[in-house]
Amino acid sequence: MRIHGKFTDNRWTILTERLPCDEFVTLPILQVTQQEAVCSRSDGNSTQSNIRPPPQNDRLHTILRVEQMEDRVVPDARIVTALGDTHIDGKLTLREAVEQLNILPAGDHTITFSQDIQGGTITLDPAAGKRDLKLTKENTTLTINGSENFMTISRDPNAQQQHRLFTTSANTTLNLENLGLSHGAEVLGGAIYSIGDLSVQNCTLRLNTATDAGGAIYTNGGGNLSIFDSTITQNGASKFGGGINISDGGGFVGIYNSSITQNSAQWGGGISIFGSVTQNATPVVLDHVEVAENHAQNWGGGIYVHQAIGAGTDLTLMNTTWIHHNWVTNPDPTEDTQGGGIYFGKGTLFAISVTIGFNEAKTGDGMYRVNGTTLVGMPIYEGGDQGTVGP
Repeated sequence: MRIHGKFTDNRWTILTERLPCDEFVTLPILQVTQQEAVCSRSDGNSTQSNIRPPPQNDRLHTILRVEQMEDRVVPDARIVTALGDTHIDGKLTLREAVEQLNILPAGDHTITFSQDIQGGTITLDPAAGKRDLKLTKENTTLTINGSENFMTISRDPNAQQQHRLFTTSANTTLNLENLGLSHGAEVLGGAIYSIGDLSVQNCTLRLNTATDAGGAIYTNGGGNLSIFDSTITQNGASKFGGGINISDGGGFVGIYNSSITQNSAQWGGGISIFGSVTQNATPVVLDHVEVAENHAQNWGGGIYVHQAIGAGTDLTLMNTTWIHHNWVTNPDPTEDTQGGGIYFGKGTLFAISVTIGFNEAKTGDGMYRVNGTTLVGMPIYEGGDQGTVGP
């Protein structure tokens, strides 16, 4: 590569061109070494010196040495300017932004929204053959920030075709901030299906459904899940985890200063946790979380922890976590419903700072623990709730 430096009108103009030689390569990051600049002057003499302006009326032709530096990726950002889900000339849709970032080199990328559409709703369009938004580029972190004015991403609730809103692949990280996610509908994960790492901050996940598990969120494959300052409400699953389903554990799960309310499923109206099938328990922390008014048909109105074949789950309830007014009722009156607040099937429950009250089930209004599980600490029970240990 040849870099021309021309000094005119008391300023430098730097241009580049390819040299006709076999040694030319495209370099991701270039560094110009000024100390080895070769200056060819109009009088035919050449000198090595720092780049500096030539005398007046003098002509300068500069060739600079180019060195390749270590590989690095400059973070890329996209600003979405359209609320629609189909291409509009001169506009950028959210789907187009995600697709563009998936083909860039791995790195940290950000999507924000132009001021004129902030606070609006982006409705994904399955009728146009467009379904969920997919993060597929490995070793990539994508942050989607709806700004303080909040953005809503939704499936068309009147559409016949069902689909979730986001899907992440292994070895990816998706950060969702200041967003509303609604009306997603799938077999697993109505709003989000995550195999990679997922962070949800200041978001509301509402009115999402799953025909199997994870009405709002389904995590799988050992990825980490972090939820901050968010609301997960009025979601439903036909089987497990009306709000959240944590499956095939291995990653860390932390929920902080959030509420999980008015969700429903057969097992785990608010949260279902399948736990680790290995000898290392899945760590799950609820830190200042409200789990309330969730409903299950069988076990665990608020939280259901499965009897995993491995080490199960290390569940920590701390910092004034409140589990209340959840219930378990079954249409078959002969069924024994268990664990109105919590059903704990395998592992260790650390009750550091948690209040359990006003929950309902036939056995263990407050909590039902399976024989062989471990309780460290003691919950505060209210409203007549109690803990029960059984088979």
